[in-house]
Amino acid sequence: MEFIEFLGVATTFLLVIVGGYTGIRLVNVWARRLGRNDREENVATELEELRARLQELESVRMMELEERVDFTERPLTQAQEPAQLRQRAEP
Repeated sequence: MEFIEFLGVATTFLLVIVGGYTGIRLVNVWARRLGRNDREENVATELEELRARLQELESVRMMELEERVDFTERPLTQAQEPAQLRQRAEP
């Protein structure tokens, strides 16, 4: 009878160890998945912020370039106007 009691205790002890190990592993896997979801959300949020910032910078850069083109065109058109007036006045 002692052997059967020992076998029962050993089996119970083994089941507790295996159950505890399995439980710990499941909790770790669950925690990693939660952490990964948070990181993915953070990455998605950061990506959207970066896209918005890039669009803003591109818009500002385009306005600066347009202003430079306008600034460059003004003297060119002013230089052409007197020459055109002279040509019209000569005939």
